[in-house]
Amino acid sequence: MDTDRARARDTGRDREAGFDIREDFQRFSQRDDIFCRSFWDPEVRTHRSDMFYETYRTPKLTWRSVDGFTQRDYALRNASWHVTDIFAELRDGDDRREGFLDPYTSIREGPGHTLPVESPGEMAREIKQAAKTLGADLVGITGNDERWLYSHAYSRENEHEKPQEISTDLGNVIVIAQSMDRELLSTAPSALSGTATGATYSRDTIVLLAIAQYIVNLGYRAVASMNDSALVIPLAIKAGLGEYGRHGLLITREYG
Repeated sequence: MDTDRARARDTGRDREAGFDIREDFQRFSQRDDIFCRSFWDPEVRTHRSDMFYETYRTPKLTWRSVDGFTQRDYALRNASWHVTDIFAELRDGDDRREGFLDPYTSIREGPGHTLPVESPGEMAREIKQAAKTLGADLVGITGNDERWLYSHAYSRENEHEKPQEISTDLGNVIVIAQSMDRELLSTAPSALSGTATGATYSRDTIVLLAIAQYIVNLGYRAVASMNDSALVIPLAIKAGLGEYGRHGLLITREYG
């Protein structure tokens, strides 16, 4: 009966979000996302994809004298990713790339005292306000739904699946969205356009860690996660941040 009730609840929530989940639905493994495949799948990995990643990590030996591809442009783009990259490399020796393949672990212990929640609605408002104070542009909250968690995480070191470490008994998911620099994005496909992405990822790293630490400071469990644990677009839609676009991305009222 509990299983039937849970299924009916999920179906109702799916319908509200505009989702039509088929009977043959299967959870997605992180190993199969396009970025992971560009490391292990010969149908995706090419010399050009290897060069793309390499230019983010090491200086190019030659530069083009064309706007958007000069040393100055690459310098700014790579600097914009610096914060996110530092955290991604902190535990690289433990086969972890936090923020990209594994959730963040740089959270301090809480005070050992749990602040009582007298009103879930009021607590949700407090968390949203705190998230915006800490730098989030948009914030939504939805229930944790294991269907959108990756079935398995991915080991870059060994190029195989590894266990998903986020517990399904965490009750809620806080989803944030950030605006990006439209002027920089308009320079695509230049190297400079990647600055808009990198700067936003670095903001995300700081904001997500701060939100998680805030919740832990209140005496509760929290996991800071970026691109590493779930299909975020279904969660963002269910959290009320926007609608699903034909291009497969989230469309928000505020930022497109």
